Amino acid sequence: IETCIQQQKSITNDYLNLSKIESNKIELKSIEFNPIQLIHKIVKMFDIQIKRKNLKIYLCLPNKNLIIKGD
Repeated sequence: IETCIQQQKSITNDYLNLSKIESNKIELKSIEFNPIQLIHKIVKMFDIQIKRKNLKIYLCLPNKNLIIKGD
């Protein structure tokens, strides 16, 4: 249930942010983030659905602490 709530909040926030972008009321900020951690978080969001369908995901990612800057 917690994962569903988080996903719904994320969808709602994305929609609100899209509305702000369309009305030119949002300012994008460049931040540092780790894309490898981001990929792991995204896969974890779908963990329940993956297990229900007896699927497996294999990630072949570098074991580095990679930091990039983006918005």
